[in-house]
Amino acid sequence: MGALGLPVFAHFAGGIVYLYGPTGGYLLAFPVAAMIVGWISKKKNSFMNYLIASLAGVIIIYLFGWLRLGIFMGDFKKAFAVGVIPFIAIDIIKALIAVLTANKIKKVRA
Repeated sequence: MGALGLPVFAHFAGGIVYLYGPTGGYLLAFPVAAMIVGWISKKKNSFMNYLIASLAGVIIIYLFGWLRLGIFMGDFKKAFAVGVIPFIAIDIIKALIAVLTANKIKKVRA
C-alpha cells in the first residue's frame, strides 16, 4: 500500500521511493519477518515459542534494515550504531508485550 503511494510510512509519506531510500531495508523486511514469525508461532503454542518467534522477527527486521542502511551510508559500523543500537531495548520490550498479549489471547480462546 505504501509503495503505491498511500501515506502509511513515517510522516504520513508514501511512494515506492521510500523502499529505495535508507530505511527501505526495514520496510521490505516486515513481510518477511511476519511470515517467519507466523511460521515459528504455529509450530507450538507456548510462551517460549512466541518469544523466540518475536525475537526472530526483530532480528530479521534489523538485519535487512542494517544492511540497506549500511549500503546507503557506505559504512556498516556507523549504520549499526544509528540504525540498530538505539532501538534494541524498546523493540525487545515491544516484543515481550506482544508475546504476553498473544499468550493471554491464547488462554482466552482455549
